[in-house]
Amino acid sequence: MTQSAFKHTRLSARVISQILIAHPAYEIVLHAPDIAASARPGQFVMVTTIEDGVELRRPFSIYRASRDSGSISILYLARGSFTSHLAQRSPGDLVELIGPLGNGFSVGEMADEEYLLVGGGVGASPICFFARTLVRNYPELAANERLTVISAARTATLLVGVTELQESGFDVMVVTDDGSAGEQGSATDILILELDRRITSKNAPHKIVVYACGPMPLLRRIAQICLERNVRCQVSIETSMPCGVGECDDCMVPMNLARRTEPFTRACCVGPVYEADELLWEDSDTP
Repeated sequence: MTQSAFKHTRLSARVISQILIAHPAYEIVLHAPDIAASARPGQFVMVTTIEDGVELRRPFSIYRASRDSGSISILYLARGSFTSHLAQRSPGDLVELIGPLGNGFSVGEMADEEYLLVGGGVGASPICFFARTLVRNYPELAANERLTVISAARTATLLVGVTELQESGFDVMVVTDDGSAGEQGSATDILILELDRRITSKNAPHKIVVYACGPMPLLRRIAQICLERNVRCQVSIETSMPCGVGECDDCMVPMNLARRTEPFTRACCVGPVYEADELLWEDSDTP
C-alpha cells in the first residue's frame, strides 16, 4: 500500500503538555484530532517550522494516539537546533504538523501467530504504540502470553514505556548496555535466546513474528537473526526524510530484487515499515 492510499492532514496542533522523560528525552502531547482519528502504529508525522523564510520539516514516529481525547504524542531527543526549539514549546503553543504519514505495521492471522516486539531507546515509540493497539484490539494476546516486548536502551533512564506496558499485563523483557535495568547486554542477545527457545519448544504451536524499530545497525542485525531462522520480521527504519510526502528522493532505500521489482523505494511513502527480507541490507550477509 502506498502513501496515496492514506489521508493525511496539515494542521496547527496545540501543545497539551511537554514531559521531560530524562534529559535530553522528551514527550510532547499535542491536540490533533484529525491525525489521532486515523493514525496507525508505525506511521509518523512531520513537524514543520519556518527559519529564515525556509520551511524545515522533521519526521517523528507517533508514540500515542487517542481518538477519545483527540491527542497524539511524539518522543524526541533535544539535541540539535530543531529539537531544542521544540523542547521550548509550552502548553498552549502551536506546532505545525503534517500526518499521519507512511505505512505502519501489519498483522496476519491472529489465531496462528505469536508476537515478539523489539524496541531500542527513544526509537521504541512505534513499538509501544503497536503493543497498546494489539492488546486493545486482541486482548487474548496478553492473556495467552502470545505478546512479548523486548525493551532495550543504553541506560535505564532512556527506556521507554516499560512501566506502563508492565502494568498493562505485557511480558516485558528489559535489557540495558550498562546493566542499570534488567539484563546487561543487547536486544539482539535476548532476541536470539527467545527465538531459539521458542523454535525448539514442543509447546509452541504458533508462528513467530518479530516487529522491530530502532537504529539501523540494530535493525540490520535483527533482520539477519530472523532471516537465518526463517522467522517473519517487520522493521520500522530510521532514515532521512526531508519532505515526508514523496516530493523528493532523499529517503530512497535499496530493495532486495528477489522480493521487489523496483531497486529503490521512498521510505516516506512505501515505508517506514518494511518486511525485513524486502530490504537490501548494506554491509551484511543478510540476503
